[in-house]
Amino acid sequence: LFSYLQSAAAATASVAGSAVAACLDAAVPASAGCLRRPFRASPVLSRVARPHDRIRQHVQPLQPLPYTAQLELKHRRVAALIGRLTNCLRSGEAEGGSRAEALCPVPPVLHPPGRGWWRRNRNSASVLFDPDGWPLVGHSMQVRMFEPGFPHRRVGFSVEHLASTCPIHARVFQLFTDFLRSGQSQFDPYDKHRKPDGAWAGLVARTNHDDELMLEVCYHGQLPAGAEARLLSELTRQFFPAVLRSGLNLVSGYSQASSNCFQPVEPRHLFGRDSLHQRLLDRRFKVRPHSFFQNNTVAAETLYGYLRQLLAAELPPSSPPRRRLLIDAFCGTGVVGQVLFDSRQFDQLIGFDSNQSAVRDALDNARLNGLPSNAFQYHCEDAATFFANRLSAIDSCFSADSVCCVLNPARDGLDDASVSAIRACPTVDRIVYISCRPEGQPTDNFLRLLMPEGSGRPFRLASCQPIDLFPNCRHVELVLDFVR
Repeated sequence: LFSYLQSAAAATASVAGSAVAACLDAAVPASAGCLRRPFRASPVLSRVARPHDRIRQHVQPLQPLPYTAQLELKHRRVAALIGRLTNCLRSGEAEGGSRAEALCPVPPVLHPPGRGWWRRNRNSASVLFDPDGWPLVGHSMQVRMFEPGFPHRRVGFSVEHLASTCPIHARVFQLFTDFLRSGQSQFDPYDKHRKPDGAWAGLVARTNHDDELMLEVCYHGQLPAGAEARLLSELTRQFFPAVLRSGLNLVSGYSQASSNCFQPVEPRHLFGRDSLHQRLLDRRFKVRPHSFFQNNTVAAETLYGYLRQLLAAELPPSSPPRRRLLIDAFCGTGVVGQVLFDSRQFDQLIGFDSNQSAVRDALDNARLNGLPSNAFQYHCEDAATFFANRLSAIDSCFSADSVCCVLNPARDGLDDASVSAIRACPTVDRIVYISCRPEGQPTDNFLRLLMPEGSGRPFRLASCQPIDLFPNCRHVELVLDFVR
């Protein structure tokens, strides 16, 4: 039916809007069961063939595969990366055209047992229109439209069919969909082509182990005078109480205005507590709307549990005792450093992040987890400034014999100057690099740490471990242990 409609629309593209509608109505048999509406700028008028399959292919492309096949694909991806690193470093060492021995073996992909951990504790969705023109909270997709002047449209579809969607989040999204469709809100979804005067943009739902719910409602920030106050009143007086009446344990509510400028807009606290407490292994963390926290807590515990074992196995007690320093680069809310910090292994924890609110959360979490006040420091600095200026000062101030640097950067990795500064610091004898997308700039970081050329002594790749934090997706988390 979709192909049939597409060919009918192409044949009548030059006809005016009313004539196109009449032609399509005549071309589609009444028995086809297709919902037909007269052509107008809004709502969307197309029927999309197999939309759930197309959304799933875009968001979670590996979901149709058995999980063992997914793990095999991710293992091959990591093995190919290690092979490329090996060929770049040892191309001159292979004799007679034979392949050089790999830098390190690639173990099987580590993952939690079972399938219940697939659901994420944080999900985001957009507020848009479905193919029939009704408001919907879900994922968007570009589809070909049969509307003169608008060949493609961004339309929405439900997220319930995705394996990663938490049932609590799916229920919240449906509640907001009902809130919009029932006419309780005087505002429409924002669409720059079809509804430039709309307001609603998206929802972000986050839950913890106790099924406590934090909601962040996003809206278009360029509203007329007085409209923003009415919108926020709808949230506090109508929608948040409706979520509580549904039986969900809503403990925190925020609003977030979108901005067209580069300066980010801080979320506005509207309801309940200002944070959500999240457990991770034997630690607790305060999480706010913009806090970086792994979307899958169960998988994150597998990652941090492996890191604990890695550092505990490689840091035996020394005689005489060595002064050891743990650096948590890109610390965010302090999760990685505080999970790994053990006073029996490290004497000091130092973290840094460029986000001031994240640094404040890291300090609060350190006190929440009972770390000694003289055992941790957090600084608000970017990576280039920290590694170029503060790293050498910290090294001389603490007189550390051994420095372990845990790098957990964004997908783009580190800049070249930061990598050179790390290599130039002689007491940094270990780097644990955590990457969620090891291809691209992170691969260049690995090579700069391993190559003989450069400032300071090169590192050696002691081990690597792929970990699956993203089931049904192509991404894989990779932990690399560099020593010298």
